[in-house]
Amino acid sequence: MNHLITRLIAAALWFAPSALLAQDVALPEALADPVADFREAATLHVEATVLALTADGSPRAQRLAAVLAASRLPRPACASDAPSDCTRQPAHGRVRELLETALKANPDDVLLHWIAAQDPSLPPQQRQRLVGRLAVLEPSNAAVWLLRLRGAAQDGAAAADAVLAAAADAQRHSLYTGERMRAYLDAFETLPLPAAMRGTLPGLEWTPDDATARAVQALMSWLSDPIPPAMLQLMRECREPPAGRRAHCLTIAETLLARSDSSLAVAMGADLLGRHADPERQAEARARRRQVAWWQAQSGLAELDAADAPERLRVVFAAWREPGAGELSVLRAQAQDRGLPLAPPPEWAPARQP
Repeated sequence: MNHLITRLIAAALWFAPSALLAQDVALPEALADPVADFREAATLHVEATVLALTADGSPRAQRLAAVLAASRLPRPACASDAPSDCTRQPAHGRVRELLETALKANPDDVLLHWIAAQDPSLPPQQRQRLVGRLAVLEPSNAAVWLLRLRGAAQDGAAAADAVLAAAADAQRHSLYTGERMRAYLDAFETLPLPAAMRGTLPGLEWTPDDATARAVQALMSWLSDPIPPAMLQLMRECREPPAGRRAHCLTIAETLLARSDSSLAVAMGADLLGRHADPERQAEARARRRQVAWWQAQSGLAELDAADAPERLRVVFAAWREPGAGELSVLRAQAQDRGLPLAPPPEWAPARQP
């Protein structure tokens, strides 16, 4: 994770799940401590934005309210694979209601189906309906087929192999990185920023305009999205696969590496290929992973100062707004915009994380 993103996270750890979706939200215009003020104001601003969108009532607003609300709190903690063993907060029920309302108004919305299907506490039949509809809407996306992997694994190796075979036949892998970011960008255009969120952001040496500050909020929501459970299940099923499963795992790994929209998928694909592919393909996988790390490190966000921060961030968020854009295409576009080579120099090495 690059330097600016680390600082943004430190500056904007404003998630407060227990307060999410309170019915009466007041935005303070003036508070005392700048960092605490920013954190509290940002939390309240998210809640107020969800409420304003809900009150709007249009299909678009209902969609944005559900997407933003779902990003605000962790998924229910589950002691086992049974939905009855999931510990849910009251806000989880409210988020589910928002998703159900939004889906009724937007019955073919891929992102809403994707988010709703991530809830492990859903009754099995309801989750199966969501995943089934998503498979009809997005049959070419391996990530959609992998939503069935955890349940299939509980039914035995043959069921898991059937899901992996379907995912291997898919042409691409998308975690909807661009769709999520564009929804957050749209959601945060709903209300004016409170006073505590205007001006210089805590931890930064430059002052963003309102549009950039809104986009930073969207970025923080995007960064807070957790790893989809299906990706973790894929690693469990394919890390040491039996001989009959190995070919499907390798095909999926190739899709993750070459036809995905996320750095997470590239890293996981490279890991699987590094374990099971021939030496030549292992080297190619390492090169692709290194390329994505280069894009991240050189993305124009690492060492911003007052002179270039606003313009660079405008370029970043404009790239996210492009139809069809995702995390990897945005990183690539940033490198090209700065005139950087798409492949790292031979002597370059990614910085080690502490």
